[in-house]
Amino acid sequence: MNNQLWNLLSKNNLVTGDLPTVDDVDSPWYVKVLLAASGWLAAVFLLGFLGAIFSRLYRNTPVLIMFGVGLIVIAYLFLSRKKINEFKEHLALAFSVAGQALLIVAIFNIVKFSDATMVWLIIGSVQFGLMLIMPNYIHRLVSAFIAAISFAAAIYTYQNSSSGLLVYSTFLMMLTALLWLNEFKSQVRFEAIRAVAYGFVLALVVITGTKIFMHTSVWQIRRLTPETEWFQPWMGEVLLSGVVLYVVWNILERNQVRLFSTAWVLAILGTCLLTFLSLEAHGLIVGVMIILLGFTGGNRVLTGLGVVSLLFYISSYYYLLDNTLLDKSKSLIALGVALLFGRFLMLKLLPKEQQVTGGQQ
Repeated sequence: MNNQLWNLLSKNNLVTGDLPTVDDVDSPWYVKVLLAASGWLAAVFLLGFLGAIFSRLYRNTPVLIMFGVGLIVIAYLFLSRKKINEFKEHLALAFSVAGQALLIVAIFNIVKFSDATMVWLIIGSVQFGLMLIMPNYIHRLVSAFIAAISFAAAIYTYQNSSSGLLVYSTFLMMLTALLWLNEFKSQVRFEAIRAVAYGFVLALVVITGTKIFMHTSVWQIRRLTPETEWFQPWMGEVLLSGVVLYVVWNILERNQVRLFSTAWVLAILGTCLLTFLSLEAHGLIVGVMIILLGFTGGNRVLTGLGVVSLLFYISSYYYLLDNTLLDKSKSLIALGVALLFGRFLMLKLLPKEQQVTGGQQ
């Protein structure tokens, strides 16, 4: 803000005092993206540099752990500073990525691919710890994403089926919903909570998409899952329904919608209908929930991510060859008719002041 604009605001009694000084100028988002990509590329060159100097570095597990932990500590010290420029920030990210890569190589040297579940658990635990301690938005987001994916891979390799992922993804979705619904309660930890929440959302989208390409619906998983397994598909679907109903209930309560009113009943019935349809077109309710969380918090990025994921899940369901195109077309037509009918009922039965128009909440 320049002096001329500040003087104009002062004359109209909109501001008081002197023009505030701005110490830190935030870089545009495309500059940050470019510097972040440079940081990841620098990590690759750093690993190559270490490998060229120490030819036996990657065979010595204790040295790998020492170098890996050392690089991560250096990155933490850089990122812990209150004032840090873009170059130093992404240089620290490069050190952290290089240190994590060395630790992963050390883990593989110890386990030697004999226990894939343990490898994924160790990687997930390391990333979860970095997610908690690293004071950087990008680092927290990436660590949260990798940790969630690693734990999902550990569950899948341990059970060797996708039914366990239904329970895990539901737990992850509940944790994600709690983070987004409570993101504004702590001003001190706001950036950290949002970074972790974004990482979990991206992981949830990837895990849900992976399950879609494994098996389209819960009915096919049930046919392929032995009855002796503890994790059964219906458990995941019941938990999924509970999470979505909790989110809808929380949204209705925040908007002071009266219990058992017309709006309350329509919202609950619509949620139950979408949950039932998601049994056949898996991922549908996940995309809807992301949209609801983004719309409730006024987060356009999260809403857009939910829309894109929802379109992807619907398209995946239509083009996978588990059922005929005619059967899937009937399901999508039924879904479209149900949603349009729900909108018609809401416009007819709800009072004018409770209707949502033009993006106003």
